[in-house]
Amino acid sequence: MATGVIAIVAVAGKTMGCRRRSGALVVDLNNRVMKRYGKSRRQLFDELDRPELAALPNDRFIHGDWSKAHVKLDYHVNVDHHDYSVPYQRATDEVEIRLSAATVEVFYNAPGPPSSAARSP
Repeated sequence: MATGVIAIVAVAGKTMGCRRRSGALVVDLNNRVMKRYGKSRRQLFDELDRPELAALPNDRFIHGDWSKAHVKLDYHVNVDHHDYSVPYQRATDEVEIRLSAATVEVFYNAPGPPSSAARSP
C-alpha cells in the first residue's frame, strides 16, 4: 500500500517536486494509525526500536576480505602475491587473514570474522 502511494506520485509528478511530495507522504504514512496494532509506525518505533538503539562506534568501518592460508615452513604466508612473515612458532599452521586497503592482519586460532550477537526477544 505505502509503496504504491509513493510510486504513483513518482510517476505522475516531475522529478524536482516528486521527492518533496513523496517525503511528505512517508511522514503521513508513518503517523497514520494502523488498524491491526492501534498505533502508528512512528509510535511503535518510539516504543520498541528507539530504546534499543546504540551509539555508533567512534572508528569508521574498514572493509576487509577474509581468507585462510597455511604458513609455509619459512614462516611466511602469501597474500595477494606478497609474502608476509609471521612468528616462527606458526610454521605449518593454518591462519586466517583479513586484507583491507591499508592492512594485512593474520590471526591464529581466531573465532573468525567478527559478528554481532543475536539479541533474545
